[in-house]
Amino acid sequence: MVSITPQGFFAVLAIIVAIGFGLDYFFHRTRITSILPLMLLGLVFVQTGVFSPTVTAELTAISGFVSAIAVAMVLFLVGLQIDLVRLYKVLGRASAWTLVCQTLTGVALSLLTLYTFQWPVLWCFVFGFAVSGPSSIVVQALVTRLVMKEELKTTVLFESVITDVLQLVIPTLLITVYLQGSVSGAQVAGLVSAAVFGSIGLGVAVGLVWVWALDKGRSVASGYTWALSIVVALGLYSVTVYASLSGALTIFLFGLIVGNAAILDARRGTNPADATSGVGRLLARLRRFMRLSSETVDIEHIRRIQQEVTYIVGTFFFFYLGVLFVAPAPEFAYIIPVVAMGVILGIRFGLVPILSPLLDPEPSLRRNQRALIVMNIPRGLSAAVVAGLVVSLPGVLPTVPGFVDAMFMVILLSNVVATIGIFLFYRPAPQSPKAALPEPMRPALSAIPSGARDGATPSDA
Repeated sequence: MVSITPQGFFAVLAIIVAIGFGLDYFFHRTRITSILPLMLLGLVFVQTGVFSPTVTAELTAISGFVSAIAVAMVLFLVGLQIDLVRLYKVLGRASAWTLVCQTLTGVALSLLTLYTFQWPVLWCFVFGFAVSGPSSIVVQALVTRLVMKEELKTTVLFESVITDVLQLVIPTLLITVYLQGSVSGAQVAGLVSAAVFGSIGLGVAVGLVWVWALDKGRSVASGYTWALSIVVALGLYSVTVYASLSGALTIFLFGLIVGNAAILDARRGTNPADATSGVGRLLARLRRFMRLSSETVDIEHIRRIQQEVTYIVGTFFFFYLGVLFVAPAPEFAYIIPVVAMGVILGIRFGLVPILSPLLDPEPSLRRNQRALIVMNIPRGLSAAVVAGLVVSLPGVLPTVPGFVDAMFMVILLSNVVATIGIFLFYRPAPQSPKAALPEPMRPALSAIPSGARDGATPSDA
């Protein structure tokens, strides 16, 4: 058998990225996500013999590396794109909806897999929470064109971003518990607390230091801010994992701090309302302590390049997951995901009243919005990354037969359901002649569209 060569890998990568770009255009025209075709393409490459068993085995062997790159790249981008000021306005209701919905869904799916798959309890909860919330991949492109109040758009975006993060953080913490061996309940609580609070502290601290470094070295680092930032992000991820903390959470918070560095300029106390608020005074003191200059660091340059790089990573990763898909799979790996779709839809339908104050008062629009919220269940990169992490752990797959296959089916079916919802209930917002065209769809996480960061969406342009 022929092993995969560097030139062969680069050729496949180029082909996959080109196909991914074509699928982006297809999604933009038809609202059919590019995730499924990419995954199916990877599956076809294996099943038709384009990839030999040797090549497939080699790709499987590097799944841990590929997953780590995906986690670091994707969550750094997610952090860069969340607008803290706008998020603050809907944080209470959005948090209630997101956490209640994701917790109930995660627990319900975990119990479903425990009863049917009969996996060890820990891996049931890894699976359940890995597919417990919608992916921001499809959600971003959808909400920027829908007739919705801005508060509802922000809430839906917030849900997709936070669930993307939690779908990585919770399974990663559970996997950390597994790697630590047999531990007591108190030890588990201590491990989780240390991982969460340690990761938060490290991510915020390094983020602030890096904002200070970019500010002080702007004359030297001009034009290289993204390259330097991604090196810091990857190094931070490595250190965090070696310290047995959550690399996903740390990288997310690092990106969040860097992406919102402009807040320190926006709230220097020149606005009376900001100067008298607790947040405004805190930011003003922080700015004085860091001795930042009056000019804002060009974060948009970092964000723009990170979007493009994450596009390549995300495109290849969905194809890569299709390569890892094992067939034939146990029959339950195909049947149970269908039941899971009913569980997910039922939970969302029951919790929609939480968002009722944010729905449009016009009856037809209100019905469409309720339906879209219920069917907004596409799973994506986070679930795929968790599947890759599990594959990379030696000796785990035999104890959880059908894990990757069931994950693949949940991702596939959830995107099918979301696509049906878009076709049935999608109503485009009226566009003015001068409205900016929406960004093409990317098979990677993109939480907050650029227009939303300054209080508008493309439909409001």
